[in-house]
Amino acid sequence: MEREKARRRLPGYSPRAAVYCRVSTTGQTPENQVDALRAFAAARGWTVTEFVDHGVSGAKDRRPA
Repeated sequence: MEREKARRRLPGYSPRAAVYCRVSTTGQTPENQVDALRAFAAARGWTVTEFVDHGVSGAKDRRPA
């Protein structure tokens, strides 16, 4: 815990964050969710390092393994 607090005081330190988005309803879009999560992270000084969207629903019977 103390090591993490010390790291936060280092110049240029920016915690990284991963975001996970999924669409549950027809009214939702991945773009809206990603934008909201990136804004949430930015407000806290976090850096979102990568976003990958393969566009495959978990509800589909035939999806990549």
